[in-house]
Amino acid sequence: MNFKEILPAIQVMTPAETLLSYCYFVEPDDKFEPETPAAYKANLYVPAENSEKIETVLDAYWQETKAKLKELNPNKKANDYKLNPLPWRWVDSDDGSKQADDIKSLGLEKAFFLKVKRPAYKTDKQGNKRPNTPPILFDSSCKKNNGKLIPLSDDDKQQYIKIGPGSTAQVGIWARPYSNVSTGVSLTISAVNIKNFIPFQNQVNWEFTVDEAQQAGSGTPSTNDFDF
Repeated sequence: MNFKEILPAIQVMTPAETLLSYCYFVEPDDKFEPETPAAYKANLYVPAENSEKIETVLDAYWQETKAKLKELNPNKKANDYKLNPLPWRWVDSDDGSKQADDIKSLGLEKAFFLKVKRPAYKTDKQGNKRPNTPPILFDSSCKKNNGKLIPLSDDDKQQYIKIGPGSTAQVGIWARPYSNVSTGVSLTISAVNIKNFIPFQNQVNWEFTVDEAQQAGSGTPSTNDFDF
């Protein structure tokens, strides 16, 4: 069942304090192709004190989705649906999950977690695979035109290929219900406004010795969708 047959998609904006982890905003993660389709993606952690609005919106949307499915399929029972885990939940630093390790490293005891993705490829009606548009990126350097931020160019985006833990951003998301083989809600990245950027750094210290003499060497989403 297409999401349009259930409920219209809704726009959701995370707060500016949203912490980023495992981000693929510029280039898709394709390490496990074709078993796992390539995708732009990120793990988002909203501190507890900033989470009330987005939690309320997403939980209400899920309740509305279930009510609409019941209306559309009155003879179906709840057990007839194969429900996927929702891509948002609360994470405690001691719950033993991978996300718990993440929030501990970010200095949080508790956070509202969102798993967001955007397919790197789309398949048209003829079955042809074509590249999908990546998320639109903004940062503090972006100028405005008629009150709207101008997105970063492809060249300017390159600095955000590797985003380190502790970086923050507002993330514009489309939430859509689905009910085919399984049922749930997907969260698709549309736009990202980087607020505090910390470059990714390899934390391993290999303790190499240094030569005394230095060696020489050679060296499509619309921008109107989200109002940051």
